[in-house]
Amino acid sequence: MFEFLITICTLGNPCVTLTDREGTRYPTHSACVREAQSRQVPILLQMLEQGYQLEHTQITCRAISWNTPRSPVTYPVPAQTHDRPQLNTRG
Repeated sequence: MFEFLITICTLGNPCVTLTDREGTRYPTHSACVREAQSRQVPILLQMLEQGYQLEHTQITCRAISWNTPRSPVTYPVPAQTHDRPQLNTRG
């Protein structure tokens, strides 16, 4: 079983990682990637329409077992997790 994580980093903001709200688990890696891609596109388009400058996006499908707790819906990801410096644009 797999669950997806979509990480989105925008210029001047902390990275955000999203996962399925219902905690849906997918039987194969390819099914997980397909679903994550279909969910990522509308989110990115909306962010671009709102004027965000995308710096980095990543889809991860991680293998989980039945006893693995579900991930939270959204949570901030510290910049150092992605091995890139955090930009401080707020004076």
